[in-house]
Amino acid sequence: MAGAEQINYLKNVFGNVDGYAGLLLLSYQNGESRCVGQRMLLAEDIAEYDIPTVDAFVTLNTFSSKTRRKEELVSLNALYLDIDTYSVGKDSGVVLAEMRKNDFGKTIPYPTYVVSSGLGLYLIWKIAPEGPEKEPVWGKTMRKLYSNLAHYGADNKALDAPRVLRVPGTVNTKRGDAEPVCVIEQHETDYLLDFIDDWVKNTKAPRKPAEPAKKAVPSKRDAGTRTAKPRKTGDRPRVVNKKVAAMRAEDIETLLLDKGEDVVGYREVGLFLYRHNLSLSGVSFDIALAKTLELNSRLAIPLSEREASQATRTAPDKVYGYSNTTLIALFDISPETQTQMKTIFSKEEKARRRRLGYGRNISRAEETAQKKKRITELRASGKTIAQVCAEMGISKATYYNLTKGRRKVSAQKTVATEPVVQKKIRRYRKKNTFRVIINRNIVVYKGSPAAQLPARTVRCFPSLAPDRSSLVRAGPSSRGQPAVFSSA
Repeated sequence: MAGAEQINYLKNVFGNVDGYAGLLLLSYQNGESRCVGQRMLLAEDIAEYDIPTVDAFVTLNTFSSKTRRKEELVSLNALYLDIDTYSVGKDSGVVLAEMRKNDFGKTIPYPTYVVSSGLGLYLIWKIAPEGPEKEPVWGKTMRKLYSNLAHYGADNKALDAPRVLRVPGTVNTKRGDAEPVCVIEQHETDYLLDFIDDWVKNTKAPRKPAEPAKKAVPSKRDAGTRTAKPRKTGDRPRVVNKKVAAMRAEDIETLLLDKGEDVVGYREVGLFLYRHNLSLSGVSFDIALAKTLELNSRLAIPLSEREASQATRTAPDKVYGYSNTTLIALFDISPETQTQMKTIFSKEEKARRRRLGYGRNISRAEETAQKKKRITELRASGKTIAQVCAEMGISKATYYNLTKGRRKVSAQKTVATEPVVQKKIRRYRKKNTFRVIINRNIVVYKGSPAAQLPARTVRCFPSLAPDRSSLVRAGPSSRGQPAVFSSA
């Protein structure tokens, strides 16, 4: 039988409310949840219903039919936040003390209920029932409340109207132990939605301290100038790796299916990113939509086809650059789950895989040797460098690094540029004597040889290099001075 605390809580939340409230029963085994029952109960009768005492959840808003969907919303009865205090490494009592000191009555109104969820806290503000037309205002107010308390571990997935919360008087067995769910504080206050909306509009969420500005680092191109101008990148098209996009779609599919009954709150963004990555991998528009709807049908609690299509309609429109850090936070991916992912993992997991040689059956030296051998074979078959790079999936820079190839100066270019070289020769003429540096020695000529140039120019124009066989040593070089030669 339900205790007095549970009955009073349900009567207060659902008193004078129309519609059906959703009841959800879960079972946890090895950290995974499984739905064991779902029912829609009349709001006026729910307080008298014999709710099971283990892992029972109920919606605080009510619906028009026996379906817990946003489109069937009848009455908005409360605002709420799910504070996962363990996510910030603090005890629930410590977080509650900090909120009493810094937030209650300041950044947020005093909540009607503060409930211990077994692993965190629920903050619930009872409001006068509002119709579905106020849902945009309700949603905006929920997001503002969340932003004010996000630093305490508020869950950004628990901001939807069909959200279910644990019922006081039951126990939480998600982590194995039976943790009681109970009311910690109750303030006999009911609010108007517009009152709380005005309250949070006039408060500012705590800001993170500003990071010091980074100094601009001059590039090699700007070396020698006093100030380095930033490079203009413009609207460069993002390079898409189709293979990586396909593997990321597989990862998102695995994440959504593994969520089980907890998939609510992840469905819209998960299906959007799934369809988006399918499109990036080269799948056609119709096939990507069909696969997305097929995945939605396999979820423990699927969306309707219309909802799934609407939530993912803009997925193929552009390229979105979600980092792995963002995706890990978005889907609450644990380190254990990251070990099963192909593309979505943290820097720590990446380092772990490198240490173990993840996905590498041969050493890097052997892999490099195989690439060099393959390049040799392709070039011998008559393929161009561009064709070799395209077939092997490497850049031209990688090609030249592997082959150590250098472009040679043709004889035509040497002849074409000799007039320029002659101008440089005149710069080194002095009293019918010419000097040229060869292997760090100064060579002195009398008369008018073909070319007397610095070694840099001689290297560029081998045909103009003097014949060293016609030179004689003018004398031994003194310490620290180059040897001197003269013409015979």
